[in-house]
Amino acid sequence: MKITFKDLKQNKFVIQAEPTETLKAKIQADKGWEVPQQKLIYSGKILQDAHTVESYKIEEKGFIVCMVSKVS
Repeated sequence: MKITFKDLKQNKFVIQAEPTETLKAKIQADKGWEVPQQKLIYSGKILQDAHTVESYKIEEKGFIVCMVSKVS
């Protein structure tokens, strides 16, 4: 399924993910952002690192807010 993400500047990107994949690991593979740096929010809930796409019941028409913190 295609999942749309928006950052805080309203820039969009789309990632193709299987229902059994974890989003943060998929973003790391596609964008290179380390999992601990990512904060994902969907429908007002912060998504956990180890949960899969299907566990959150993400719909293709929705979007996920993606915040990436800088490496300290």
